[in-house]
Order: sequence, then structure tokens, then C-alpha cells
Amino acid sequence: MPGNVGNAAPATVLPQILCQQFTRIHERPCLISEYQNGEVQTGTQSAGNRGRWRFSGRWSNSIRHAFRVFYIARSGALESFCFYDPWFTDPPFSHDPTGEETAGRHTVRFDGPWYDVLELGRGGGSIELVEIA
Repeated sequence: MPGNVGNAAPATVLPQILCQQFTRIHERPCLISEYQNGEVQTGTQSAGNRGRWRFSGRWSNSIRHAFRVFYIARSGALESFCFYDPWFTDPPFSHDPTGEETAGRHTVRFDGPWYDVLELGRGGGSIELVEIA
């Protein structure tokens, strides 16, 4: 049907060395409606949590370079890819570079612009992943 958007079809997997850099954030999107009489009505937008992962802090130049190359290859937030949360893989902290293993695999994209600070020898920055499927 014209105008429908298909499901995300990730073509690649975030490398294992980069997967281990993220911290999981639990988020449950909700709607909040505030009325003129002061009443507030809330409701959830989804039945489950939406996966979100953040890296914020210092990284070595090699990790920064690997993140930057992967980010540019995905055109920033435009392309989806597979991400393995090391805490949810079976066995824990395993990684499947082919993307076939389903345990711990999430279809994600980058959320937000590239941000980093370069210093002598090490740099810092922040980058987020958001689950889309």
C-alpha cells in the first residue's frame, strides 16, 4: 500500500568492542495530558519498555575512531543495525557478528547527533542507541 513504511531491516551488527561500552537505560514512554482545571491524565504508549543504551564518558582514541567510523557508515541515525546487549546474550557477554543469534539482539539506531571532546591522548563524548523494533 502506498505510504506505508516497512519494518527496519538491519544489515550490520555493532562490533563487540563497541557493544561493551554501553549502559542500559529503562524507559517506559508515557502520555501526560494536563487540563485547565489542574487535573492530570497519564497513560503508557507501549506495553513494554523501550530499549535505550547510553555511552557517556572517556574513551580511547581507537574506541572513538571505531565509533565514529560506524556512525558515519550508518549515516548517523538514518540506518538501523543490530546491537547485542551483553547482559542478555546466552551465554552472557557473548557476541554474534553475523546477527543470526536472537538472544540479546536488539534492532537499534543512533539517537541524536555525534558529540565528542578531544583531549591529549584521550577524549570524551556521549552517544545513545534507541530500540526501534
